[in-house]
Amino acid sequence: MIGSIENQAMAQAPRILAKLLELSEKDMVIVSQGNDTSLDFSMKAAGYHFQVECKSSSSRAPLLMALRQVREARNSFDKDDIPLISVPYMGRSGMDLCKEHGVSWIDLSGNAQIKAPGFLIHIEGRPNKFK
Repeated sequence: MIGSIENQAMAQAPRILAKLLELSEKDMVIVSQGNDTSLDFSMKAAGYHFQVECKSSSSRAPLLMALRQVREARNSFDKDDIPLISVPYMGRSGMDLCKEHGVSWIDLSGNAQIKAPGFLIHIEGRPNKFK
């Protein structure tokens, strides 16, 4: 069952990612929800396919769970898919944890660290909209 944070991420992440990629929001397509990868949803844009796992917090425990879920789901990804963790706001320790595990992230406050071959987006410093 899709929870409220997943619904919020599915509504806002495509808009945020479209802005970061300098695309129209219409170019962002939610491909599936709760797909075969067992992550929350996937979306496509500009030839990129993002596999998204949502958490309600960037605290250590939820992020470790998200990282485990991404690691387990990677076997079902296409080799070019980009795993992405989505949270309302990513704090410094969460950023460091994701970097340590080599997993990209986006927050619903507009910050992101998305890295893939030939692709890098790094935005930080936007304030937490979910205080």
